[in-house]
Amino acid sequence: MKISPKLLTVMIGLGVLLLAGTTWAVAQDNPIALNDLTCAAGQIAKFDGKIWSCSDDLTILQAQLEAVQLKVDPVAEFKNVVFAADEAIKSGDVDRIMQFYADDVVTMLPGRSPLKGKEAVRADWEEFFNAFTLKRDAELVYVDVSGDSAVRRMEWTNTMTSKDGSEQIVETGTCVLGFKKVGGEWKIAWEIATVFE
Repeated sequence: MKISPKLLTVMIGLGVLLLAGTTWAVAQDNPIALNDLTCAAGQIAKFDGKIWSCSDDLTILQAQLEAVQLKVDPVAEFKNVVFAADEAIKSGDVDRIMQFYADDVVTMLPGRSPLKGKEAVRADWEEFFNAFTLKRDAELVYVDVSGDSAVRRMEWTNTMTSKDGSEQIVETGTCVLGFKKVGGEWKIAWEIATVFE
């Protein structure tokens, strides 16, 4: 392959520039040396389409970046927690389930006295999963989020089979749970459930 002397000269010139550490930018077909630009602390290099210059616009730039950052949708964030809590219940893993409860939770379940506190709720879940396996079908019906408080209502069908397989109970019902933010995380503060006849 034969290289023309003109192309060879251009290639050598580019190689020298690269070895010298010179950075070039092209703006409207005019070469501009960026390494000749020195900005003071707190300034940013800014290109206006024609020339590079130093600017004190760092705070403006930061504000613009913050304005376009993706904001978390509080309802979507809460729904993710609701679905994760339901998956924990389906798993039968009491430790995983308890991650969703506030320390001062109160639950009111059909035909039973209210349970007060996380340890009482833990004992109830442990007793349940020691006696039964659970197949759960649930549908999220309602969600409302307001600041650090949220409510969700689900309708469900639970198929509970005794561990020895001698008994199977099918319940259909609804439950309303109130959540609050604790340490930045959604936790169940109260629960009311009922079984449909």
